[in-house]
Amino acid sequence: MTVTYKKGMEDPFVAKIQQKLMDLNYMDDDIPTEKYGNSTTQAITYFQRKNGIKQTGKAGKKTLKLLFSDEAKTYTVTKGDDGNDVHEIQDRLVELGYIDKITGHFGDETV
Repeated sequence: MTVTYKKGMEDPFVAKIQQKLMDLNYMDDDIPTEKYGNSTTQAITYFQRKNGIKQTGKAGKKTLKLLFSDEAKTYTVTKGDDGNDVHEIQDRLVELGYIDKITGHFGDETV
């Protein structure tokens, strides 16, 4: 039986998941914990988005296999992405006067 890690779970392996997410820049460098909380869920969602996996925020067999492989892509935000991270980037761009509105979608104006 394969475990699917999800929000609210506590397990020693969660610390290994978090460390790998930190190594790939999906999470801020910190001390890994055994708790699969909001930060881990968000980081896994971004990892899934970047690596072309259905975005569930859960770390199942497919996500874990890719996360711990040499093919895992590091965190970047690119044209076509949607999410809270894009919203945060756009918020700063509005503050600096580069764009006029926040959409949460990384489109031509954000580029």
